[in-house]
Amino acid sequence: MVTATDVAVLCGADSKACMRLYDSKPIHNELCHESGMRVMIGYVARVAAQFGLGTDVELSVSYMHYMRTFIRFTHGAAAAYGSLAKMGISGIATSAATGRWSSASCRKRPNAADAGAGWRPTGGCGWVG
Repeated sequence: MVTATDVAVLCGADSKACMRLYDSKPIHNELCHESGMRVMIGYVARVAAQFGLGTDVELSVSYMHYMRTFIRFTHGAAAAYGSLAKMGISGIATSAATGRWSSASCRKRPNAADAGAGWRPTGGCGWVG
C-alpha cells in the first residue's frame, strides 16, 4: 500500500518539484488527479525495479488531497522489466471544433529518434509516470 498526501505536487501545481521528486512531468488540468496517481505509481515502479521487483496495481483511490494505491510486488528481474515496459506517455488533447477532450497514451518515452520521425506531443501531452 502506498499513500501520498502531497497531491498538489503530484497534480502539477508545482511542476518543477514534481520533476525533482518524482522524475515526471505532471499534467495540470481537469484530469490532474488521475495523472498524479499515474506519476506516483510510475515512481514506485521505477524504484521497485532498482531492487528487482515488479509491480501490479490492484486498486487506486484518490479523494481530495489524498491518494492511495494497493500494489502487489513480484520478485525477479523479468517482473521488473515487465513493469517498466508498461509505462509510457499519457496526455490530453482538446478538439477545437467540439471543445471535448480525449485521452491519448503511448507505450514508450519520446527520444531523439522519435522527434526526427515527426513525433510531437500535442496540447497538454507530457511524460506521466
